[in-house]
Amino acid sequence: MALIDNLVAYWKLDENSGQRNDSHGSNHLADTGSTPSATGLVYPKAAVFDGASGRALSCASTNLQFVDASFTISGWIKPASFPTADPLDYHTLWTTGTNQWYGGFWVIINQAKQIAFGIFCKDNGANLYHSTGGWVTSLDIWYLVTTKYDKSAGKQWISVRSALAQSQSSGDWAYGPAACSADFYLGRNPLNQDWFDGAFGPVMVWDRCISNDEETT
Repeated sequence: MALIDNLVAYWKLDENSGQRNDSHGSNHLADTGSTPSATGLVYPKAAVFDGASGRALSCASTNLQFVDASFTISGWIKPASFPTADPLDYHTLWTTGTNQWYGGFWVIINQAKQIAFGIFCKDNGANLYHSTGGWVTSLDIWYLVTTKYDKSAGKQWISVRSALAQSQSSGDWAYGPAACSADFYLGRNPLNQDWFDGAFGPVMVWDRCISNDEETT
């Protein structure tokens, strides 16, 4: 199987500002707050968020909701700050759902400086998440974050790789994301909260669970 198989969206995020185009299809990201650019890693430019209300990218396509189905989202991030000690303060990477706690899935940086991946249960609204561990402690370093769910195996994974280290965690989870009508977001949650502070490099989305070898291709 080729890496491009079942690819749903590929955002290079190398535009100066405004709409970020889907280089693979038509799932373009709308710019909700004049999000600027800065020097990137994979491409010359990357999208920059400031951890404040306004800057985020979103897409209304139902192709990005993955209701009770396998999926993978993999993207480059460079945090500029971490959440405060407030237990309700997070920095959102990507998410979809009707609100912060029900429907779809979420990926955040939490107060422990970990990246957590949650899926909201299709049947009863419960959720399960996995954290990478405690080593994501450095700012201004690029990390490749991959979150994936395999419906047939009933399992979810999150992996984080950088020039310094790498880690992966997984867990059993029988249910894919619950149905929801919200947009897909980069940089904030559906309630206009938990803004990401830092840069985003390219992000890729598949409607299948890619292999571990494909993650590093």
